[in-house]
Amino acid sequence: MWVIRTQIHALLTAREGARSERANGEIGGSANAPIDIEAVVRALDQLASRDQLELAPFAGPWHPRVTELCAIENGLLATTLNAILQRLYKVLWVTDATKTEYLDPLRGVLDKCGKLTITTLNFDNVVELFAQTHEIPIQTGVGKAYDPRRGYQFNFEASGLNLIKLHGSLNWVLHDWLKEGAATHLVPHRFVVSHGSPFDGAMLRARPAILFGGDKLTTEGPYLELLQYFQAALAEAGILTVVGYSFRDDHVNAQIARFLNRSTAPQVNVIDPHPPNSEFLKVLRHHCSDRVRIVEDTVQTALPLVIANSPALNT
Repeated sequence: MWVIRTQIHALLTAREGARSERANGEIGGSANAPIDIEAVVRALDQLASRDQLELAPFAGPWHPRVTELCAIENGLLATTLNAILQRLYKVLWVTDATKTEYLDPLRGVLDKCGKLTITTLNFDNVVELFAQTHEIPIQTGVGKAYDPRRGYQFNFEASGLNLIKLHGSLNWVLHDWLKEGAATHLVPHRFVVSHGSPFDGAMLRARPAILFGGDKLTTEGPYLELLQYFQAALAEAGILTVVGYSFRDDHVNAQIARFLNRSTAPQVNVIDPHPPNSEFLKVLRHHCSDRVRIVEDTVQTALPLVIANSPALNT
C-alpha cells in the first residue's frame, strides 16, 4: 500500500506541476482548481491499456518510465487505478441516514403522484438509504441474478421509487461469464449483477461496475438499456428537475433536448447554488427561456419550493 500511496502522490505532484504551468499563463487556469479525479482515472486506465488503444499502431515508443511503472508489481498503474476505485467505497457508501434528510421533500412527491423516477449519474447509495429509512419501495433495475437467455429484466415498478443509475453503482459488479457459456453452448459475455453491499467478499475482490473516467456508452452491462429506460421515463414526464448536474455528458444532454423538443409543455428546473458554466445549459436557456428555470440555491431549500410550484409533477 505504501508503494500505491507513493505513486498516487507522484501523480498528484505531476498534476500540481501542470496546474502551476496553467496558472503561469502557459495554458490557462487556476493553480487552486480541484483535481478532476475522473481525468486521473481516465489517464491511468489508458496508460495501463496503452497497447490496446486505437492509436497504438500509429504511436512511437512510450517513455521508458511508463514501461517501468507497468512492469512493477504486475503493473503499478493498474494497481493504482484499482486502489482509487476501491477507495470510492469508503468515501461514497453512506451508512448515516441523517445525511439523506435533504431528500425528505421527495416523500411529498410520492404522496402526490404515487410514483417517482430518479435518474442519477452518481454511484453512491444515498437514495437507496433514504428509501430504506422511510420504508419506501425502491427498484434500481439491476438484480442479484442474471439470465443470459433473457438479458436484463429490469424490475422497475408502476408505483414507488424507481432509481435509474445510468453510470452504475458501487454495489454492482461486472462478471466474466466464460465457463458457464462453454458448458451450455451459449456465447460467453460479461454481465452486471447487484450485491447488497460493496463491502462483502465478492465486491472487494472485483472492480465495481461503474462508468468512471472512460466510455460512458459501453455495451458491456445494462447501461444502454438503462439509458433507453430514462428516455421512456422522460416521454411520460411533464417536468424534469435537475440537481447538481454539470451538463457535461452528451448522451444525457441529448435526452434533455429531446424532452424539451417534444412540445412546448415540458419544463426543466435546474437546482444548483453555483450553476455550471455549460454551453449546453446556455443553449437551453436561450431557446427555451420560458421553460428552463434556474434556482440558485441548495437542494434543501429549493426542492420544496420547486415541488410546491409544480402541480403537474410526473417525474
